[in-house]
Amino acid sequence: MTRRNPLPEQLATEPFRSRKAAPSIIPRSRLRASDLNREVRGTRLAAQNLTLRQRCALFQLRMPPAAFFSHATAALLHGIPLPLRQSHVPPVHIALPNPHRAPHAEGLIGHKLHVEPHEVVVMPDGLRVTSVVRTWLDLGSQLSLADLVAAGDFVIHRRHPLASVSQLAAALSRRSNRRGLVTLHTAWGMLSAFAESAPESILRVIIVLAGLPEPRVNIHVVDRRGEFVARTDLAIAEYKLVIEYMGDYHRTSPGQWRDDMTRRSRLEAQGWRVMEVNADDLLDQAELIDRIRRFARL
Repeated sequence: MTRRNPLPEQLATEPFRSRKAAPSIIPRSRLRASDLNREVRGTRLAAQNLTLRQRCALFQLRMPPAAFFSHATAALLHGIPLPLRQSHVPPVHIALPNPHRAPHAEGLIGHKLHVEPHEVVVMPDGLRVTSVVRTWLDLGSQLSLADLVAAGDFVIHRRHPLASVSQLAAALSRRSNRRGLVTLHTAWGMLSAFAESAPESILRVIIVLAGLPEPRVNIHVVDRRGEFVARTDLAIAEYKLVIEYMGDYHRTSPGQWRDDMTRRSRLEAQGWRVMEVNADDLLDQAELIDRIRRFARL
């Protein structure tokens, strides 16, 4: 087996442009070695299965100085939840400001955007990306209403807000691009800082769009003496109905499973009906709404 020459210390961990690697330091044959990732043309990285951040770091080596990551790519870099189809090895979204032309290259989706200086930020790892607020606005033309609400709920979450409701409203009022504007306004009016997961947000939107009362999010139910009984995912007080979204961790964690049983029995002892919903239930919204109506005895 041929032993590979080690890379210089910095290049062993950092992305680099292959054409800028001096042959005296890295022979051309070394640049073609299988341990170096060549997914983004003209770049190299000593890694095989690239993370999104690594792919973006490679693309940024080739990007013009004015370019930045946007749309779904910016959302994922900020940690904003997206539907699976847009979060599993997606094409990289790269934008240039007007009047530049949208970039074109293999593995990316190019955009030409009108952006204000404050709408492009540099992340701690050096990646240039649209701000959280601008990213949410750009998602308005790409996501369904439910997915846009889920993204917005994450952005304004009470425990770790990336932006405030008022910041989103102010940016929305200045929005000149009308693509997705109706969806954005509708989504903004449905945001909640108390939602704990994207599926929970999507479930709430499904219920509201069906014409049912908007559920209250993560409320504390108390008994007649005012003592705490349980905290619920979604509650429709008019029907005394609790709807709990059950992720897989509810069944894989024995402690969580026991807590769920206790919480359910305590709620039912107070006269609440408890309906449990999982990811598969969200796939057939008509059947789900019909089941909710029957649970509520409508």
